[in-house]
Amino acid sequence: LVNKTSKFCGHIRMHSKAADKALLYKLRKLTGYTFSACKEALIRHDNDLDKAKEWLTSEAVSRGWDKAGKLAGRIMNEGLLGVLGTRSRAVIVEVNCETDFVSRNHSFQSLVAVAAETVMNNYTEPTKISLDSSHLDKLVTSNSSTLKDTLVAAIGSIGESIQLRRAVGLCVPDIASPSRLA
Repeated sequence: LVNKTSKFCGHIRMHSKAADKALLYKLRKLTGYTFSACKEALIRHDNDLDKAKEWLTSEAVSRGWDKAGKLAGRIMNEGLLGVLGTRSRAVIVEVNCETDFVSRNHSFQSLVAVAAETVMNNYTEPTKISLDSSHLDKLVTSNSSTLKDTLVAAIGSIGESIQLRRAVGLCVPDIASPSRLA
């Protein structure tokens, strides 16, 4: 009985801590996660912003995998095309979602931009590329995670089924390169 009481008191004490409001707003703005998730992260880590942000990122992936499994069968008729180009390279990435509301969401648009940048950065030699979702999922982003992990975190944050559908691109030799001028 004593152990149950002490655990209960500890449980009440843990939830009676308050998250610093300024940090809560800052964490919310930095991560885009819900206020309740940001508050939980700050309480768990005694208002340490860096630890809370790290915890939110790992939680988003684990919760995102759960959500992704539950949402997998949904129809995705909306989305965006991400277009990125330079003088010698261009890529187009199609990312689908369930609703047009989500396609206008800043987090979704950031995901599309990351996907386009990742495809662009992974193909630098002269070539034509055509990638389906299974190939896109394996590409490594600039922060050393896979596009699949980035997608899953977005699903956890946004709460809707999202898919990296396909990408096409072209990389040609730069006509202004020194070897062409000779």
